[in-house]
Amino acid sequence: MLRAELSGPVRLLSARVGERVSKGMVLAQLEVPAVAVSLAAARAQVAAQESQHLLITRERERTVKLVAVGGASRAELEELEWRLHASDAAITAARAQLAHAATDQVRATIRAPFAGVVERRSVTQGSVVQAGDELLTIVDPRVLELEGGVAITHVLHAREGARVALRISGWGDSLFQGRIVRVAPAVDPVTRQLRVTVELPNTGARVPVGAWAEGSLLAAEAAPERRAAKRGIVPTARGR
Repeated sequence: MLRAELSGPVRLLSARVGERVSKGMVLAQLEVPAVAVSLAAARAQVAAQESQHLLITRERERTVKLVAVGGASRAELEELEWRLHASDAAITAARAQLAHAATDQVRATIRAPFAGVVERRSVTQGSVVQAGDELLTIVDPRVLELEGGVAITHVLHAREGARVALRISGWGDSLFQGRIVRVAPAVDPVTRQLRVTVELPNTGARVPVGAWAEGSLLAAEAAPERRAAKRGIVPTARGR
């Protein structure tokens, strides 16, 4: 879920629901005039401080030569050296301000954090958003994670790596095979089930995100011809 980090109108919204996007692709652009003004001012400040630093450096070089022949006092040179140190600090501060303004400009551009598919658009072009507002949701449907519960009578077989046969709503009697990748450390005191997460390869994005499924936990220690199917329920599928 991508959220706005700045407040302002949505100037550009190029991503459409169902569209495949690549990592780093520009999906939306916020119009934040204050950011552009701050960036220009920060750049000007850096240029001014660097110019001032150059002038002081040249003046110090001339003063060093004059001190050597008695044409300037040591106090004048020390003052210039103090001004030079102050100028260094001013440049550092100006560059930090510029980096901050540049970061704000980057935050006004919303890019895809990974390759995937646009699942939802929560705004339209021209909408005025506040920092924290939801803009878009991107999913990677190549691998799904299904969350569900295993009856307490079968927790012995609910281990990481255990295989699960899944029957997904809308696919008739077709079976899909996944494996358990995470197991909760405790049984739910209300349902008396152990929560597990099953990873399901989804080549070609055949199974839609959000589908419902019922699964059978396969007892790994049984011989193939005598393998007992341990029933469990895996109610939701979510894009990882």
